Amino acid sequence: MEDINKRFRQLREECGKTQEEWASIIGIARAGISLIESGQRNVTEKHIKLLCAQHIDGKFVNGEYLRTGEGSMFRELPEEEETASIVSDLLEEGKNNPFYEIILEIMNTYQELSPKSQEVLRNASAKLLENLQKKKED
Repeated sequence: MEDINKRFRQLREECGKTQEEWASIIGIARAGISLIESGQRNVTEKHIKLLCAQHIDGKFVNGEYLRTGEGSMFRELPEEEETASIVSDLLEEGKNNPFYEIILEIMNTYQELSPKSQEVLRNASAKLLENLQKKKED
């Protein structure tokens, strides 16, 4: 078995995913995962890109590690990218995401407010953030 296939399996196991869950992440059949892990099929660049394009339980795959074995298994992200990823997850519609409906209702309610009320809400939010920042610095 090629080293990349071994790393592919190690990565799946490190993420605590079954072959079926892993297959769902990269959009192939579970049998395809089995073939890759047994060395009967190659890991493609498409597989690597799909694994690197999203976070898996808050972890971002390092494509270079998968290709060459160099570096760590997961990438460190700047805080802004990590925050953007979390926000993206919160905005993903689905049964397993209770935040989606809450966020959607907040947005709808905000849009129903008058421009003056929206301004008051924005100012109150800015003041809240300012106070939180002060507490963090203390």
